[in-house]
Amino acid sequence: MIFKITNENGKQIDYKVDNKIIKGLHITNELSKVQENCKQLNIEVKRPDIELRKFDNTKITVIGDICILTFLGFGTKQHQYLIQKDLDLDILKWQSHKKIESRLYSLIKETYETMMVINFNRQLNNI
Repeated sequence: MIFKITNENGKQIDYKVDNKIIKGLHITNELSKVQENCKQLNIEVKRPDIELRKFDNTKITVIGDICILTFLGFGTKQHQYLIQKDLDLDILKWQSHKKIESRLYSLIKETYETMMVINFNRQLNNI
């Protein structure tokens, strides 16, 4: 599945997703797709480093009415969540028991709330 997204340079790019989890939430797991999406949108995320105890492996990217949560795990594990403003947090919470891990529920919820606050602040600045 492909979404058309306008990047920070105003160029429309193809954002690739693997599956829809629920309305307003899509996931990309395939390594090549996550890497291509990151390259197209200039998303830089570092892998966790156990020796240095650095775990800055999560990146929230807000682009208008959508948000992308990029998560790099150990080895070749990578996930990207495309979060849209029509995501229903109540349904997400209910689905978190079935389709996503509970710790990811918190990250997705935080990402969604960050997007909504940023967009609200943009609207206030335009008044």
